[in-house]
Amino acid sequence: MNAYKTTGQMRSLIDKAPPADLLAIEILEVNLIHIELVSGSSNQFNIYGDLQLRWTDARLTWSLDEWNQTEVDLEISAGRMIWLPFITDPGLCITGKCQLSPEFVRFSNDGTVIAVLNFQSPAECLINFKPYPEEENDCYIYFTMLEPNKKLEFDIKESEMKVLSRSVASSPIVSIDKDEHAILALEKDHSAWMVTHHELTVLKSFLRDNIPILQLFIHAQKAMSTQKFALRLPITIATMIMLASPLIGDLKMQIFVKLFVLSLQTLCFLYLCSIAPPNGFMGIRPSIYVFYETIFLIAFVSIMTTLVALALSRVKRTVPPSHRIYLVAKLVRLVSNGVHESHYFVLFQS
Repeated sequence: MNAYKTTGQMRSLIDKAPPADLLAIEILEVNLIHIELVSGSSNQFNIYGDLQLRWTDARLTWSLDEWNQTEVDLEISAGRMIWLPFITDPGLCITGKCQLSPEFVRFSNDGTVIAVLNFQSPAECLINFKPYPEEENDCYIYFTMLEPNKKLEFDIKESEMKVLSRSVASSPIVSIDKDEHAILALEKDHSAWMVTHHELTVLKSFLRDNIPILQLFIHAQKAMSTQKFALRLPITIATMIMLASPLIGDLKMQIFVKLFVLSLQTLCFLYLCSIAPPNGFMGIRPSIYVFYETIFLIAFVSIMTTLVALALSRVKRTVPPSHRIYLVAKLVRLVSNGVHESHYFVLFQS
């Protein structure tokens, strides 16, 4: 460091990258500080977080005999006194806020530099409506680094998926205490989305010079267990009553019971449609709709079967029914209405 100070080349510590041909940046950790919904959207997120990086700069080495200090911490305002990686979020470059801002910088006498860079970025989210009303949301943020005439390499130390449970705020935050990473906004003002895990990976780039790209994957899911229960329980009970209708009176009474149950199922379906997203499900048919279609199919088949049986019962018989049909009908009657045990002997002796 003294060589640069005495020769007047201190400026190169800021503007120029380390002299090594291979510039290896280690990603020690990625933290999600705060997640909120984009204003006017119900499934797009703004992500606030930071990246903890480590690299080696041979120009920052010194001897302990010369300077008896192993580490140096730089203030945030003085973070540009040394070279820092120019990591950007390409999706934000149109707003002029694509570069990650330094929060903490520390370098050691062996040339090791550790820095924490803050980012706040809207994520690219792809929603999956299949498990509606507890739909899933996969969000992605991409980071890249621009350094001409250097071969870049990202090495992720925290390669495993990080599991967490954090609610997504429904309104923008007030402020962030960067020292404690504490959110001063009201946490009770949250949406139904819950972030379950996130993962950082390195993608191979097909661009010029094979510039590596960091992909931050964030998975969220809606916690709507009460609504899911409310959508399934009433129609399930109504369907069970319909299936048990042969135990209720004659065929005419069974028709009335099934039509009443069908009206209840229709009301449940109308409620489901009333809470559906106004823009639809993006061509995806949720599982709850398949469940309702199956229920309506069962109801239709049951009603039609009962109607056919009721119509046939009103046709005057001129020829006695087949003996097997007679035995089956008698067995159904015995099971449905219940008789004395001695009647079973008469049935099978017929």
